[in-house]
Amino acid sequence: MTIKFIVQREYMYGWDDGFFDDDETPTLFDSIEEAEEDIQEHIEDVKDAIVKGYMDKDSVEERDCFRIVEVKIMKEDVIKDL
Repeated sequence: MTIKFIVQREYMYGWDDGFFDDDETPTLFDSIEEAEEDIQEHIEDVKDAIVKGYMDKDSVEERDCFRIVEVKIMKEDVIKDL
């Protein structure tokens, strides 16, 4: 069994996966710190896009809109089943 972490974001309907890889599976992080760095980078990217006028100021996201969740992956698990 392998321990990984995913980032979830709070939507109007509740918590759901927030970051995805190119193959549309949830991004798996090796550590909480790595997931936290990605959250902070995302928040800064959104703020930068707002400043540059690429996104509306209502698009701003706060850290409490995200949570990091531990997932346990068995060798035979298929990531898409998470």
